[in-house]
Parts: sequence; C-alpha cells; structure tokens
Amino acid sequence: MFKKYSSLLISKAKIFMLSTFLAVASTSTIVPGYFLKSALAGEVQTVEIEDITEPLVPSKLVGGDREFDGNGPDIKTTASLRIGDGGRALYADIYFHAKEIKSDWSETEGRWSRKVWEAPSGQTIERILSDDFSETNFRSKKAGFQILAPTEDWLPFIDGVVALIKLFVGNDGDTPLPEGDIAQRLPCDTFEECRDMLKRGLLNISGDNYVHIQPSTRGNLVSSFLIVGDTGGDDISDDNNPKDDTRIVAIAFNPVRVNLEGTSTVGTTSSPLLSSNTCANNIQGRIAWDYNGNKRWSQNNINRLCQGAEGTVEPAVCFNRVMHSGINWGGGTSWNWQNAINLCEGTQNASLTIGCFQREIQKRRPWSQAIQTCSK
Repeated sequence: MFKKYSSLLISKAKIFMLSTFLAVASTSTIVPGYFLKSALAGEVQTVEIEDITEPLVPSKLVGGDREFDGNGPDIKTTASLRIGDGGRALYADIYFHAKEIKSDWSETEGRWSRKVWEAPSGQTIERILSDDFSETNFRSKKAGFQILAPTEDWLPFIDGVVALIKLFVGNDGDTPLPEGDIAQRLPCDTFEECRDMLKRGLLNISGDNYVHIQPSTRGNLVSSFLIVGDTGGDDISDDNNPKDDTRIVAIAFNPVRVNLEGTSTVGTTSSPLLSSNTCANNIQGRIAWDYNGNKRWSQNNINRLCQGAEGTVEPAVCFNRVMHSGINWGGGTSWNWQNAINLCEGTQNASLTIGCFQREIQKRRPWSQAIQTCSK
C-alpha cells in the first residue's frame, strides 16, 4: 500500500513539473529571455598575453655558496596566471628554484609577479578558461668560460628567440623563416637549422655558456622557458644584475582564453563586432598615439593599424614599442605616429618587424626605405 501511494505521489509530482514547464515554455517572452541572458553573460576571447623578456635574477642564498661549479644545478620553474586589479588585468606569478646536485648544495630561489595583459576599457575578466599554470624541471648543462656582460643587442636577441619559438609552434615546415629576418640575431639561418636548435633545447650564447630552451613539463600556459643555469663565474647573483648569473632569460606564453564581463567602450558604438577585435581592444584607450598622452584614437587609424591582423595583439604591441620604448629611427627616438603605423600596420610579429627595422637602420638605410622593407 505504501509503495502504491508513493508511486502515485511521484506521478503527480512529475505531471505538475511537466505542466509547469509547458506553461513557462509557452510564454515566449520568458524562455527566450532567459537563454538570451545566459548567452550574453560573458564574452569568451582568446588573447595574446605579453611574453616576459626581461631577465629575472634570483639573489636569495638558501644554502651553500654562490657557485654551482658545474654540478647541475637541478632547476624548477613555475608560472601561474591570475586575475588582478579588480578583474582589470592578468598577472603572471613566477617561481624559480635551483640547487647544486652535490656538496655543498648551493641553492637559490626567487619569486616575481608581472602584469601581462589588461582588459579592454569597460570590461573585466571574470574567469580564465584555458590552462593557467606551467612547470618545467631539468638539470643544467655545465658552463664554460665567464660572460662578463650581455651584449648591446641582448634584448633584441632574446625577442628574436621568443619569436622563433612561437613561429615553430604547430609549424611543420610549410612556413619559411620570414626573409631571414632573425638570421643575424640567431645562430641559425634556415628552417631546419633553427628547428634542430630548438629540438636540442640549447642555445649557445657565448663559448660554452647556454640558454636552456625548456618546454613545460606540466601545464600549458607557457610555450617555452629560457633559462641559464650554471655559468662561467659565480652563479647566484648578489646584486640583481644579469651579468653571468643563474636566471630566467625569458618566458614565452601560449594564447589564453578568458571570459570577459561588461561592454567594451573601444571604437564606435556603431560597430558591435569590434569587441571581438583583439587588436583594436588593445589600442583604444590604452596606447597613446602621440607624446601628449592622447589615447583616444580615430577609428580609421585603428582600422589601418590592425588591418589583416585583427585577431592578434601584435600591431598594438609594435606601435607601443616603436613610439614609447626608445626605438631609434635614425634621427632620434621621437617618432611621427603616422610612420609608426606605416611600420607596424598588420604585423603578425612585433619583435620581428622592429628587429628588421633596427637592422636596416644599422646598415644606414633611410628610415623610409627601412619601413618599406620591414612592414608587411
């Protein structure tokens, strides 16, 4: 009797829920409105976060002395991505640890945080949808003689390495090196030579001193870590100076998927598709187009700079570096903004474009010819 009564109650409950659902579903203004609200709750966007190309030098002495003496070290490096500034930015938290593999067990570690992306004006980051962590572990190759200082072209050199890594991600050899653009900065000038160098995971920077090019052993946030382990002199820095010290040279990140909340205020209200334009989102209201701090761009100039590269941040990065990072055009570092657009228009790789321009200037080419040679 109890089972029969329970079954009757369950049947009536199912009928009630079904009738309620049908009543709600028949009200066209309710159901579509609910699903529309859910669909518009956030915008999913794939963004290119900024690679770290400054040296991160640990100086904390955990144990032993400051010399690994060719005994490793064993190195562990991690990178974690988090939301900061009240949802306005992404930060990369970096941890580095190195320990000698025999007595006296010299050991160091360091932690750093770097802002790597800002949300478009009017929007906040609700969630990181892709992998937000990477780790690598390896044993350093023994170094040779001491490097007294990074060369003058060190930063462009490292930019070139990072660009090379990104060029080879998912590339089976169909894409050639871009007109030998990195050949003068790297110890390779053909696709095969560069690919072999990356496969070996070692970049000889001077004599027998090496930058280890390490993929992530866990997680997919980072494409490659570039790390110097053992060096020719004292390894653990006592002055935060990257001269011949154990250090992170650079970190190349993979693209990141984020969920954005709010309405983008970039561009014009008459262009609803502009919010999906990664390039434009990183220009309007974020980069000054002159030296008076004006960040309100003409839509025509944004369209021109981003043309053909709307889905990448590279034209924005290129323009910002050219205008505001001391790039010399042959007569100083203050640029006409129109020339900066001419150089960076539609670029798919800011580092390669700028590196090409700098080499043309070093060859004493006129700036106008250098722009014409290196622009897309």
